[in-house]
Amino acid sequence: MATAQDKPRHPLLQKPLYVYSLPAPILDTLTLADGSATPIAAPTSEEPEAPTDDNGKACALCRVESFAIVQDRRAHYKSMLHTFNVKRSVAGEKTVEGEEFEKMLENLNESLSGSESSGSEDEEESAMDEIAQLLRKHATVAPLESLEDRSMKQNKSPLMWLSSSALDADARLGIYRALLTQDELDAPLDSIRKKQIPTPAVQYSARSVAMIMIGGGHFAAMIVSCAPKQGGEVAVLAHKTFHRYTTRRKQGGAQSANDAAKGAAHSAGASIRRYNEAALRQDIRDLLASWKGMMDKCELVFIRATGTENRRALFGYDEAVVKANDPRIRGFPFTTRRPTQSELIRCFQELTRVKVSTHVEKEVQKPAKDLSKKTTAKAAVGGPPKASAEETKLLEHTGEITSLIKRSKASALLAYLKQHSLSPDFKLHPANHHTPNILHFASASSSPATVTALLKEGADPTIENTTSKTAFEIACSREVRDAFRITRGELGEQRWDWSAARIPPAISKADAEKRIARERELKEREDRAAREANLKQLEEDERTKRMEQRVKKVGVGKTLGVKTSLSEREQGTQGLSEEMKKKIERERRAAAAEARIKAMQQG
Repeated sequence: MATAQDKPRHPLLQKPLYVYSLPAPILDTLTLADGSATPIAAPTSEEPEAPTDDNGKACALCRVESFAIVQDRRAHYKSMLHTFNVKRSVAGEKTVEGEEFEKMLENLNESLSGSESSGSEDEEESAMDEIAQLLRKHATVAPLESLEDRSMKQNKSPLMWLSSSALDADARLGIYRALLTQDELDAPLDSIRKKQIPTPAVQYSARSVAMIMIGGGHFAAMIVSCAPKQGGEVAVLAHKTFHRYTTRRKQGGAQSANDAAKGAAHSAGASIRRYNEAALRQDIRDLLASWKGMMDKCELVFIRATGTENRRALFGYDEAVVKANDPRIRGFPFTTRRPTQSELIRCFQELTRVKVSTHVEKEVQKPAKDLSKKTTAKAAVGGPPKASAEETKLLEHTGEITSLIKRSKASALLAYLKQHSLSPDFKLHPANHHTPNILHFASASSSPATVTALLKEGADPTIENTTSKTAFEIACSREVRDAFRITRGELGEQRWDWSAARIPPAISKADAEKRIARERELKEREDRAAREANLKQLEEDERTKRMEQRVKKVGVGKTLGVKTSLSEREQGTQGLSEEMKKKIERERRAAAAEARIKAMQQG
């Protein structure tokens, strides 16, 4: 019933690959891809001659001689280095190479402290701000000792591409060179095999990596175990974040940098920023000192510290935990965001997740003259290819199906699948890692009616997404989870392997309705009690308000400093009902009459 869809992924690539825990079939057959380990000549003092770009494998503007695969070339064209050189070339200025550009970035004391965002638009804006500041300098930056990634040489891709005979012929696996030392890069395959962690890990804290980010008054540090927790979660051994106001709003830049350039300012804000810079520096040093034992055991230390002041907080003092010449130090070989704990976790996952590509070097080596004369200029520079008729049809099916699920149109969805001869396990297009098929999408969209209809139609609840989650496990509401359990009872235990689908024992529809009724009744009682309490509070507030208004109008009177018998009696009867007050008053009067009669008899 299902139509032909995209080529299925290899079974070994169904789940994300982890650098320190590669499957045995891949690990045993791992080889270097063509061109992945080709060394690049060291730069000379003379101006190198710009290579030609006839075959699409080089960038003459940035003086990059070759790319291993087409993805490296495309990533370079989107990088800050290429954008910066394009702008300088348009302005008639001399372009720079990768090493010089990195030093210019580090010397630029930018510390813009914007709001945290995980979107690509904010990253692009931040990158453009850095480029704009560099273009405004128009001055040669003196060479500085930087935190340059020791595993990334000039004009070399940060990724090392590998292949395996256990995978498809066009499959390539990318691993960041920063995870290996310079000696390990000489024999990368043996080094990768030695770094594998046994499964299950005996002690997940035995091997660890330190990650430090500082910039714009924000500091984040984390020590992560190389072995993940059960379930694939990142095992964080220690983490800490600091934030202090150290940057000049709107203008940007650290206060110390502004003082060095224009002299010390005497404003209140400048004094606060100077104090916060010193306090942040001391907080960082105290934290690193308390982590010294763990830091010494770390295999690698990834650091992002832009600016002289930030580097001084880490290296520029005696008894520093991390030395500037420590061979374990690495830079992050990709763009990072504002220093936060979540950003450090994202960076660790990016570093240790194996990149999978199906683009081979032949695509890079394809001559430009082979392009059709009718190809537009946009397509010639890497524009998106036109979708085929089959892909267009799959996109139409996906759009219509997801629209029906979002509106909980279960009957219409089944009719659409039957009309177009589509399977209940139809895979959405383009592929989605979280919701790969219809049942996953319905479960994540909180549509219990659609989930019930698909299960009865024959949808397989044991199918997992790329993170090994079944449709039941990504359900976002109790109603959807109840729909799975009720349908399990209606279909019977023999229909599917319900334990593999991670669906709890079945319940009847009547039991689910009774539980919902009990919860609704309990909620109504709680709401009613809350309303009565609020009403009582309002009445009390109203009485208090009237009393205050009366006191404000007539006053409270004055006393002579001695309590009268009337005031004492009033205090003694406070809080009693009117009937009790009358009874007490009668008893008091009777006692007074008896006292008068007794006095008369004695007189």
